[in-house]
Amino acid sequence: MKWKLAGWFFAVLMLLCCLVLGSWPPVLAETRPAGIKVTIAGSKPGPGVVVRSELTNVGQDAEINGTWTYVIDGVGKQTVSTCQGISCEAVFNQHLFTVGKKYVAKVTFDAAGPGDVPKHAEAEQPFAAPPPYGQRQSYPIRCSVAYDLAAERFYLYARLDVPNGLNVEGSWTYVDLVTKEAFRYAADRDVAFAKIGNQPGRVKSTVQFDGIIGPGHYLLQASCPFTREGIKAAVSPDNDAIRVTGRLLYGNSAKGDWLFTLVDSKGKPAASALVSRQSTPEVSYVFHDLAPGQYKALIRFAGTVDGKKRILKDSLGFQAGQSPSPNPEPDDPGMTEPDDTVTPPAAPPVSPDPFFNAQVRLLIALAVAIVVGVVVWVWVYKKL
Repeated sequence: MKWKLAGWFFAVLMLLCCLVLGSWPPVLAETRPAGIKVTIAGSKPGPGVVVRSELTNVGQDAEINGTWTYVIDGVGKQTVSTCQGISCEAVFNQHLFTVGKKYVAKVTFDAAGPGDVPKHAEAEQPFAAPPPYGQRQSYPIRCSVAYDLAAERFYLYARLDVPNGLNVEGSWTYVDLVTKEAFRYAADRDVAFAKIGNQPGRVKSTVQFDGIIGPGHYLLQASCPFTREGIKAAVSPDNDAIRVTGRLLYGNSAKGDWLFTLVDSKGKPAASALVSRQSTPEVSYVFHDLAPGQYKALIRFAGTVDGKKRILKDSLGFQAGQSPSPNPEPDDPGMTEPDDTVTPPAAPPVSPDPFFNAQVRLLIALAVAIVVGVVVWVWVYKKL
């Protein structure tokens, strides 16, 4: 008798668990409508532009029956109904295109009968007309270094030698072959400007372009050696005075104004002098009657170096009232800001499968219900 009552109690408990679990809304796998993937290429081997299309979100073994329609504005229209499977293609004569000019391919699929699936799909793909198959154009990179007087810094200018109107999309990278520093920098399609700092010296570098030119992908590189001129500050005793000297680096002659400024330990100007020279690689000025203490000598040159306009700076700390011991501060290399540094993109978050999660949840709930049911059944059996 006891086991019958306990059995009925266990059955009622399991029935209640099933009713609760059954009340959960079912989670169905997401279904997406059919789409079309469109790619453009040069024909092989004949002279033509190939528009390839493939249905997406359908089974690879699906029996597809229907008509493909290909339209390129300004070129023509083609209809194909003989393709088997999920893919098809159409070839347009090469002479109808202008190589490098932008076009838009419009592709449509319509099912043959009322029972066929998918019923309808369409897509558009912009592209630049490719050259005939087997012909790959080479595009050189021209680079040079100039100085921005307003920003008072050097920059590298790089440009792709491509025809006007040709589609160019990609990224530029500057690589210093000596320091091994590399960073991606701002670019406007086929033209790029890189801030390369003001540290004087002769530099071996390369610039790289990675992207699309016309219909094809290119990875191009060019060597860009250059020289950044600069000045070097020096301080030395001159009897009871202090001699501050500015010397030109990586240049032959400097023509312009040399501004010498001394600031004290509190950053306040203590003395200054302006010296103009027609052509010289080195200029000095002697400061008298300096109170003992810590100073910093600031030198600013504004003029031309070997005929090129430049604004160059350097500084050096020293102690007045005793034999100066130079304490140079590190020059600002003027490299790009941290957000220009090449960093790998973060991996996208992985979305959980809702259908899988629902199955796991159901199994866990059933397991818990069985365990609870057994415990309660044993307890009821012992009490009766």
